[in-house]
Formats: sequence, structure tokens, C-alpha cells
Amino acid sequence: MNDHRTNRRRYLLWSYSLLALAVISFVITGVILDAAVTSLSLALQRWIVVLTYIMPAGLGAVMGVLALRQRSSHRLLALGSVILNALFSLFFIMLLGIAG
Repeated sequence: MNDHRTNRRRYLLWSYSLLALAVISFVITGVILDAAVTSLSLALQRWIVVLTYIMPAGLGAVMGVLALRQRSSHRLLALGSVILNALFSLFFIMLLGIAG
């Protein structure tokens, strides 16, 4: 039983950590390194968006779902993690679809 509790906490921790990683990478590449990123090719910019924004948030959403499956007492935290990670990831997927 204790092993399930540590897995649940680990999933929640990873889920929120991946969301924080995606947000921090957005701030670094979108605000601080804006001039350097805009000089890159469009294909490379798309790969940067996929690898630094979409993948961590998508993995965070998966970790949140795994935490939800554990029947934890922290269901609201896990649900919040899934919603926040999914919204962040879907926003950048739609941005890539529209802006190309």
C-alpha cells in the first residue's frame, strides 16, 4: 500500500514538474531568447515548440492521468494537473496548426 502512495506522489510531482518545465522553457525561448529563435528556420522553430512546449506538457498530462488512476486522496491535484497540462499542450498544438 505504501508503494502505491509513493507512485501517486511521484506521478503528481512529475506532472507538475513537466508543466513547470514547459512554462519555463516558454519564458526562456519566447521572451529572453526571442531574437535568437526568430533567426532560425521555420522548421527548426516548429521542432523547438514541439520538443520544449508540447512534449513536456503532454507527458505531464499522461502522468496526471496515471495519478488519477491510483484512486488517490489527491484527486483534485491530479485533475488540475491533467487540465493545466492538456490546455498548455493543446494551445501550442493549435498555434502550430494555425501559424504553421
